[in-house]
Amino acid sequence: MNGSKVEVVLDVRGARQDLQGPMQFVQLWGKLEPALYGRSLRPGEIFELGESKEDSYKLEIIRVVPDGAVCSPDTAFAIRDVVDQPRLIHACGACKESGQSRYGPFLCSHGHGGDRRYRLCEDHVVLLDGSLQAFCSDHVPACDCGDLAVGVCAAGCAKPMCCDRHLIAHSSSPELRFCRDCHDRLFPSCHVSKCEGVGEIVCLHVDRATGKVCDQKFCSAHGRRWQVFGPHKIGLGRCPEHSRTRGQQEAALVEQIVLGTAVMRARVPHWRQRLVRVPSPRAIGHIVLKSRGSKCGLDEVERIVADVRQSIDPKSRFGRHVETAFGGWANDVDRARQRESQLQEKGGVLFRQVVEFYRGEGLSDVADQLRFSAYVEPKDKQPLLFVYPPEDLLGLFFGTAGQRIKAISARLGVFVRVEGKR
Repeated sequence: MNGSKVEVVLDVRGARQDLQGPMQFVQLWGKLEPALYGRSLRPGEIFELGESKEDSYKLEIIRVVPDGAVCSPDTAFAIRDVVDQPRLIHACGACKESGQSRYGPFLCSHGHGGDRRYRLCEDHVVLLDGSLQAFCSDHVPACDCGDLAVGVCAAGCAKPMCCDRHLIAHSSSPELRFCRDCHDRLFPSCHVSKCEGVGEIVCLHVDRATGKVCDQKFCSAHGRRWQVFGPHKIGLGRCPEHSRTRGQQEAALVEQIVLGTAVMRARVPHWRQRLVRVPSPRAIGHIVLKSRGSKCGLDEVERIVADVRQSIDPKSRFGRHVETAFGGWANDVDRARQRESQLQEKGGVLFRQVVEFYRGEGLSDVADQLRFSAYVEPKDKQPLLFVYPPEDLLGLFFGTAGQRIKAISARLGVFVRVEGKR
């Protein structure tokens, strides 16, 4: 078999002793090769070699050139790989001390006996809840009370680690636990007696005489949000006592909007303060309308807001935040005035068509007393035309089962609505 070449994989997992260094492999091969002489070699064949089961080896033929050649001393072998017993490099220190050998993937954060590489297996490691730190049993941190710590506050506060008694689980996510101070700050109790809800709504009503904020906390079932900033933003918190807005004087209503906005602005992080601004002139006008039941035009909104701003001392507790909360207000008024002019013009054209419709129906009394209120174009919704019909002729205005108002709405492509019933 002169010139034959054989590539093999040597499996030494059955060896009595671990082989150390290349010279021991050369000596081993000198003992194994003669056992192959005279044998036909083909790829995929496995030969079991060795003197006993306690000291055995396997040889897998990978490639033979030429195929089926018979092994002889002239055969050239190439060992492409060696399958050896896995060596435990990172052993658990605690297991090693008891005469065992197990993999230790964790490092003691304290450094066991000064050994920063002291490793621990999953049975000997102590992992604190909410922390990536690992400790051996001798160096588990202590809580302030002296008991062994079991976790850290999920809020990531600067307090040391806490024991089981001083960690409070989140009501809906028990895997999250907090120290008492953070839990009370982030998830305060509802002010209503015996209510187990979280007081997530903080009443931002400001007492004008003392400048104090109500600050009572309520759950969503007992408190409410005054949506002065629109339906998609967090509104001003209100407790049951301060939640009533209907029927209030316009100045008092706007004053609470302005002061509540200032309080909210003062309490958010600095980078978010620019996002907390007094509602737009149009929004304030709508809030006043809902409170008193009659339209509040842009000129009236400007006058009320100007009076409120003038009445608040810039040096008072929230005075500085009141002024900054009005950033861009003048531009808002200009835009609102331009928009109102456009809508008034469109609404006027539609209103005149409504009047002509009722005249055509033979209802001149309704047509003569009908008054225009407002025209609104909500985003992604059909436009709304608000009118004041005569109170004593509402039946004629709507028609049987509302057929008359439905007909004119369909003809104009807008919803005709009675003002005060938005």
